[in-house]
Amino acid sequence: MSRRVVFDLRAIQSRHHGERGIGRYVLALARAVERVDPSLVTDYLVDPSFPIPPGASVAITSGKALRTDDVPVSYRTDGGVFLMSSPFEEATGLETILPTWARGDRWRSTAVLYDLIPLLFPEKYLASHDARIAYVGRTALLRQADRLFAISEASRRDAVHILGVPEHKIDVIYAGADPAFERPLVGASGVRDRLVESGMIPGLRKKFLLFTGGPDYRKNIVGLLEAFSLLDEATRAAHQLVVVCKLDDASRSLIETEITRFGVGLDVLLTGFVDDRTLVALTQAATLVVFPSLYEGFGLPVLEAQQCGTPVICSDNSSLLEVQTLAAARFDPTSPRSIADAIVRALNDNELRHLLSLQTVDPKHSWTEAGKVTATGLRELRDEIPPHNAKPT
Repeated sequence: MSRRVVFDLRAIQSRHHGERGIGRYVLALARAVERVDPSLVTDYLVDPSFPIPPGASVAITSGKALRTDDVPVSYRTDGGVFLMSSPFEEATGLETILPTWARGDRWRSTAVLYDLIPLLFPEKYLASHDARIAYVGRTALLRQADRLFAISEASRRDAVHILGVPEHKIDVIYAGADPAFERPLVGASGVRDRLVESGMIPGLRKKFLLFTGGPDYRKNIVGLLEAFSLLDEATRAAHQLVVVCKLDDASRSLIETEITRFGVGLDVLLTGFVDDRTLVALTQAATLVVFPSLYEGFGLPVLEAQQCGTPVICSDNSSLLEVQTLAAARFDPTSPRSIADAIVRALNDNELRHLLSLQTVDPKHSWTEAGKVTATGLRELRDEIPPHNAKPT
């Protein structure tokens, strides 16, 4: 077989984000491409050193799983397209991100570009020499790639302006929310009652603001806590702040210190990691979803809330402008006062709340569309490579 299309699926095996974030995106994109064109991807690359999640049936049931320790010698000469689905994967070298067998005249490389956030906040993410060197090496792979698949217009612009990638080499594929995020048949209040009565989340109140992000600097949880502290006591008591994210001991301690500093301990609930079913229920039940990120490659929690019919407000920056198009539902994330004012507005302005609850998802923000655009790009790259038996012209 010549002209292979290899989809690197190792991100779903990551210890850092396999169950959420990039891992979830990679798996959803692989499934979407497989639905659009089941014959396109010839191999899904996996690492036998790590377990393959049960949900990764796209590789197993299709019989297309390719182990990193069992790549036939013929692949180098077969040629094809190698999709780097997680080019900034931690603790891996450049030769792992783009294997040597997938280089050369008969191979084309492409990558999913999520964001270039470390280059925008170098003092937070690239403070050490080793971190800078590692990151620059990954950006070199992106510059050299034959095509990039950016997950938002914002990421596309950053690739053009920061990396100098020609615009015609970048396709915007966006993202989609899992279908499980949907408007509940029993209404938000019905889901809320079930959550509280079930005791699934100890300490959960019936009305709450929801934050799903994490302790990462750019997610701006400290800014949100300060903004929450600026609300009057009655509002805080009536609308608990629920923080949903995976926390190690150090991160939890840091956040608890900030909660104490702002004096909001009685009204903030840290749930830690929750399973998918619980995350959907919390999103459906929330009075308001607040997403105060300093920068996002896409901003999936905003899309998930909209799909559930839950009012959502977010930062006035980056890709979030593309997902939350209603200006009244955005705020300056660098200003706790701006965040607090937006929360009050969304809670008390009935007309705005009604508009937010009626928001629908832009059709381009779907896995079907992402799969179509990605499949088209992969086919075009594959077809640039002549088959072995092609006669010279």
